[in-house]
Amino acid sequence: MRSIRLKDMLVQSKRRGELPRLIDAITKQNATLQLVRALLPAQYASHCISVSVDGNQLSVVADSSVWANRLRFETNHLLAKCGNFDELAHIESIRFRTKSKRELESKHAESERRNHAAVSTDAIDAVSQAVESVEHPSLRLALADLQRTLERRKH
Repeated sequence: MRSIRLKDMLVQSKRRGELPRLIDAITKQNATLQLVRALLPAQYASHCISVSVDGNQLSVVADSSVWANRLRFETNHLLAKCGNFDELAHIESIRFRTKSKRELESKHAESERRNHAAVSTDAIDAVSQAVESVEHPSLRLALADLQRTLERRKH
C-alpha cells in the first residue's frame, strides 16, 4: 500500500484531495459488505468480515478458516444472487479467504500485550478481599487462582 502525506489528504484541490476519495472507497466497500451479508444465510453472514471487488472477482474474508470453508459451499448460491444486483451483476467468481498470517500474528501480539498489562495493587487487594469473603468453594478457588495470577503479573 502506498503512503499518502496527511497534507495531500486534506488539501482540497481540483482533484478533490485524497481524503474524500478514501472516504468514498470505504463507504462503497462497507455497502458491498452489507449487501453480501444480506445475500448469505444468517448463520454465515456474521462470519463475513470484509469484501472487495477486483474486476469480476469478489473476495470475501471470513473470520476463520473454518468459516471460509463453510462459505465456499455457498459459492453458487451467492453467485446466483449477485446477478440480481447492479453493483455485483458483473461478478463471475468468488474467492473466500481468511486474514493473512501477518494480520493474525499482529492480532496475537496485541492480545499478548493486553494480557501482560500492569496490574495495580488495588486490583490485587480487591480480589484478595473477595477470596476471604466468598463462601462458595469453587468460586473461592477461582478467585484465589486469579489473585495468584495478578500477583505474578505485578512482578
